[in-house]
Amino acid sequence: MKRCLKWVVVAAFWVSIQAAAQTSSGLRRDARLTAQDLTELRSLEEPPPGVDWRLTVGAARTGAQNGEKRWSTPFQLRALFDRGRTAFKLSGDGFSSVRSAEGNASGLNDVNAVLSHAFASGLIGEIGMTLPSGGEVGSSTGRKRIGATYNRRLGGRWDGQIQLRLIRFDADQPSGVSRVRRQGLVQAAYNFDAPRTALVFQLTRNYRPGAGGAAQGAAIFEFPLQETKRPPVGALGFTRGLTAGARDNTLEFDVSIRF
Repeated sequence: MKRCLKWVVVAAFWVSIQAAAQTSSGLRRDARLTAQDLTELRSLEEPPPGVDWRLTVGAARTGAQNGEKRWSTPFQLRALFDRGRTAFKLSGDGFSSVRSAEGNASGLNDVNAVLSHAFASGLIGEIGMTLPSGGEVGSSTGRKRIGATYNRRLGGRWDGQIQLRLIRFDADQPSGVSRVRRQGLVQAAYNFDAPRTALVFQLTRNYRPGAGGAAQGAAIFEFPLQETKRPPVGALGFTRGLTAGARDNTLEFDVSIRF
């Protein structure tokens, strides 16, 4: 009986680490795209009025340390208005397909709806909620979140960013497991002479008392796909899990289109 209980606890901890790793992808993507917006706004004497739309779509493949293979189609739809001070975002990991020794699963992931506002130079606050998609890979209950981002020029071609976020689960949690997950990100970006070309380094950490946590490191290369005033921007990235038992590798490519 004790042996069975031990394996149940180990399995629950592994699931919590995998869930944390998946939510980190959204944090990393949002931090990188937010930095793009701030870099462009700083270059303008006066942000234009109206609404600026951007759609980011991509594909990601994760090879987990336990042999699990996962494909997903991450996305973000962003509307920037109020002369660049306020943004509304819909994002998620899109459709996922998971293959493991225990079986296969596929379906739509949860969708995040977020409203953010810039209160001062480089300082952004956000509130949002997660809409459950159910099915084989989605959640059955929603979540709420608040967060803050600080981005500043570090000197030369470098800029840095810090994101902190609290996510509260709506459903009752198992005994000893907190309702709140903490997320943190540190990012440094080197901007090349070529417009919209940058090399981004990220370190993320998720922690939920009673359920454990996970850390990941990532490197992403951003580059324009055309030589136009507002070209589509491609991003090719590699993420490595840094937590024992969850040293997963993820390759991801996405394209951002403004309209």
